[in-house]
Amino acid sequence: MNSQLSGSERVVMTVKEDGSYQASTTRAGGTLTVGKYYLQGGKVRYKSSRSEGVVVISEDKGKTTLTLTPEGSFNPVTGPASYERVK
Repeated sequence: MNSQLSGSERVVMTVKEDGSYQASTTRAGGTLTVGKYYLQGGKVRYKSSRSEGVVVISEDKGKTTLTLTPEGSFNPVTGPASYERVK
């Protein structure tokens, strides 16, 4: 997946069947985030080691994108963020 924070940075995200995930930047000295995706009230949500909020999953022309929008206060490091699936 690629992440769009304050620019493009390559991120490797692994999501398990139970919704738990681990995402890390590929650059030296990068960051590691762990969390879980789950359903609540018919919406996909996430809770990570950095923030929690709502997830929108979209597909367009064969491209799958996850957009994470944190709730409450956040900064450029904690979101919002978009992740594009790379096959």
